[in-house]
Amino acid sequence: MTDRYITLGGYGDGSGPTNAAPIKDVNNQITQAIAGGGKPRVLLVSSRGPYPFPSKSPGALASDNTSSNGSNDATTLVLDADTSAASSEVVIEGMSDDMVPLEAVLLSDRVRPYRPVNTRP
Repeated sequence: MTDRYITLGGYGDGSGPTNAAPIKDVNNQITQAIAGGGKPRVLLVSSRGPYPFPSKSPGALASDNTSSNGSNDATTLVLDADTSAASSEVVIEGMSDDMVPLEAVLLSDRVRPYRPVNTRP
């Protein structure tokens, strides 16, 4: 089993609880867990509070007509790691500081109710 670790305020490489990475590094941690073989897991130490998970601001298009621009990308967190090389599923799981399973909370800043920008009412 290959475990990678993320904590609020993390600043390490994700290799262990004392070297936990920040949430913005989640895609890299998924990739590292897969590369390590076994059953890949990314553990969020959830006993320290909710994880901010910002979403893109609607309506801003880059010059190539994609749905993002530099200012949006800097504040956006998207789970998009390539998991095609994984021989089994990647588990993202909440844990307490003492590694007991605990629900993790990801807080989005998306406006509710959500309505895609290019849809008509």
